[in-house]
Amino acid sequence: MKRKLFTLLLSGLISTPASAGYDEGIAAYNAKNYRAAFSEFSTAADQGNPKAQLELGKMYAGYNYKAVQTDYSLALKWLSKAASKGLVEATYELGQLYEYGNGVRKNVSEARRLYIKAAEQGNTNAMNSLGKLYIMGSGVPINYSKAASWNLKGAELGDPWCLLSLSSLYDTGDGVPKNFEISYALLSASDMIFKSKGNDIELTNDENKNAIAQKLSPKQLTAARRLATELVKPHNVNKAISAYLNQS
Repeated sequence: MKRKLFTLLLSGLISTPASAGYDEGIAAYNAKNYRAAFSEFSTAADQGNPKAQLELGKMYAGYNYKAVQTDYSLALKWLSKAASKGLVEATYELGQLYEYGNGVRKNVSEARRLYIKAAEQGNTNAMNSLGKLYIMGSGVPINYSKAASWNLKGAELGDPWCLLSLSSLYDTGDGVPKNFEISYALLSASDMIFKSKGNDIELTNDENKNAIAQKLSPKQLTAARRLATELVKPHNVNKAISAYLNQS
C-alpha cells in the first residue's frame, strides 16, 4: 500500500499537502473562475504554500482580478512571505509596492534594491523596471547607459518590454548610438513577441514603427526587418546588433 501511494505521488495523480489548493487555484484561474481561484489560493497560502502566497498577494495588489478588492497592506503581507521563501517574482512585486508607495511608505531606494536582487536572478520585469528608474532619474541620477545595459539583459532573455525600451533608446540616442534601423528592428521584435502572446500592445507598436519607418530608406527598412528576425532569437540580441553594425 505504501509503495502504491508513493507511486501515485510521484506520478502526480494525487496532490501533496504542499500543492493542494494552489493547483486547484491555478486551474480555476485558467478557467476564469477568479472567485474560486481566490478561495483556493487563500487556503493554500494559509498553509504556507509560497506560490499561493505570491498569487494571493498579486490578487490583493489588483492584478486585473475581479474576485477581491484591492488591499495593498495584504498584498505586502503575502508578497513578503513569498519573497522570504525565495520566490523571485515576489521580490519583484515587492519592489513595485515600494516604488509606488502602495501599502508601504514610498521608498525608491528599497525598490531598486529589490529590483536588483530579482534581476540578478533572471527576472526580466525587474530589469525593465531598473531601466525605467535610470531613464527617469527616480531615486538615482539619470543614467541612460545603465538603462540600456539592464534592458539589453532583459532583451537577451526575450522580454518584449525590454526590447521596446531599448528601441526607444536607439531612437533617441540615449545611452547608445542613435540608429533608426536598430530602433525599428527592436520595436518589430518586441511586436512579434507581444503578438505571439496575444498582447494588444502591438497596436501602439504599429504607430511607433510607422513613425520610425518614415526616417528610413526602402533599403534600410528591408535590412531592419531582416535584423528583427534575428533579435527574437534567445540570447542573440547583442550578437545580432554587433554583426549588423559591422556590416554597415
